[in-house]
Parts: sequence; structure tokens; C-alpha cells
Amino acid sequence: AFFAAYATAPALGRALLDLMAKKLRWAALNVLVRAYKAPLPVDFIANTLGFCPPAPGRTRIPPRAAPKQPLPGCRSAAYVGKAAAAATQEEGVEACMQWLQAHGAVVETPEGGGAPVLDVKSSAGRLFVPEEPKVAHGDDNLSLEDFLARASSRV
Repeated sequence: AFFAAYATAPALGRALLDLMAKKLRWAALNVLVRAYKAPLPVDFIANTLGFCPPAPGRTRIPPRAAPKQPLPGCRSAAYVGKAAAAATQEEGVEACMQWLQAHGAVVETPEGGGAPVLDVKSSAGRLFVPEEPKVAHGDDNLSLEDFLARASSRV
């Protein structure tokens, strides 16, 4: 329900919902791992966690028309959002697989080339939240201390 509301949020509503999207995805993954004992198809998880676009007619919230003028303080007329669903089902499943693996989940492809599944028994004790970059720009080599050390050595 959260990601259906996220997909249809008006104006900068997605920016507010972005604040909770990571936490809700993590909480939902933990609930899925605790609730299910059989392997879960990744496409089911991708749909549940909002990585895939909703199927036509599956959302109860009607989509709103995109504004024609840029939003205040924005360059574009619509804010896509950091947790927006992928354009296609395949891209969403791939993004979900990458997210699951980044969080320590065990994703397996069954023999015979079936759809990938999450091994919930193996993943139960291995899940973790990856550490965010410690500096705002994401590169630890560009820290202030490193810059000052290099600048003083050149003088």
C-alpha cells in the first residue's frame, strides 16, 4: 500500500515519502523472511517492496496528472523520487536482486533456469543494512583531512 501511494503521490509528496522508503523496505524484508519458510520468488518480493511498476488496474489510488510547470525550487515538472519503481518488470526484478544481495540475502537461481528465488532459511541470520558513505559526496578519499594534508605538502 505504501508504494502504491508513493507511485501516485502529488507534487513533492514523493520527497516526503523518500524519507521512509528505505526503512519500510528493510522492515518488510524482515517480515517476509520471518513469515515464510519456503523460498520466495524474487518477482513477488520486487512487487511487494515497490521495485516494479504496479500492474494496470491493481492500484486503488488513481494516478494524478503530472504538472505542466516546474515545481518550486525544481528544474523539472515532476519529482521522480529516489525509491521510484523501475520502468519495466524485468528492470524492477533486477534492481530488487541487487538490493537483496547488497543487504546480505541469499538469492538463488533454480537448476533448469527458473526464476530467481530468495532462500529465506539461509538469509534469516545474514541480513544487514549496508553502511552509508561517511562523507556527503560518497568518496572517503576526498575528506577534508586528506585535502588539507595534500595541500600542505605542496606548499
